[in-house]
Amino acid sequence: MKDYRCRQQRRLIVRFIPLRHPKPQAPLRLYCFPYAGGNAQVFSSWHNLIATDIEIIAVQYPGRSERFMESPIDNCTVMAKAIAADINAATDKPFALLGYSMGGAIAYETLRHLEQTPQALFLCASRPPQINSKQRYEHDDAQLIEEIKALGGVDERLLQDTEMRALIVAMMRADFTLLDTYQAQPQRLACPMHVIYGVDDPHVPPHTARHWGELCQGKVFYHEINGEHFFLRSHRDELLNYIKQNLSVINEDFGKLSIA
Repeated sequence: MKDYRCRQQRRLIVRFIPLRHPKPQAPLRLYCFPYAGGNAQVFSSWHNLIATDIEIIAVQYPGRSERFMESPIDNCTVMAKAIAADINAATDKPFALLGYSMGGAIAYETLRHLEQTPQALFLCASRPPQINSKQRYEHDDAQLIEEIKALGGVDERLLQDTEMRALIVAMMRADFTLLDTYQAQPQRLACPMHVIYGVDDPHVPPHTARHWGELCQGKVFYHEINGEHFFLRSHRDELLNYIKQNLSVINEDFGKLSIA
């Protein structure tokens, strides 16, 4: 029975958290949650750029990339519980969570369902869910496409293909439903939370990002980057340096992380 459970746990981890670049000797793991319409590949370069002592695992949501044939999940709590189950099954090393835009809401909710306390929670370009009054999932397809273009996270050339456009609209409708119906609960944080925002972000401006502190009790740190919403592209190195600096020391059992 135990062997069967282990096999099941490994299968779930492969399904939800693809380990593309394993670093078995790394003392710390960083789980990265993509933005709406994004996939695990948005973090594909990080394993080469971040410290060798940090293992990057990018979450792959259903309905995209190799999980293309699966139905998207449009409920934040359902998504978070599934991801938390995988993280709870991987107890070999300490870890931190990082969520980008929509991924911030999912990472925050995932935190509520974890059996172990992460070393840190990083929320990047993420709108605090308690002040989100949008209902974009109710838009018709034409309105939804305009919303997708305004966000800028999807290559607009893909929207020119009829079949691809239909797939993207379905995926984004699920993502917007997840975001715009999420009712976040306050948490007393046992780990530091880092809210990272772009100074010129039109979707999550600085004064909006700082509302995360109203939702949580604990250590909350704010860091601004001189960029817009997708500063993970335009200011990638600055973002990674901040992450590395704040993961430079972990618990005594695993020693210190080197900053590459």
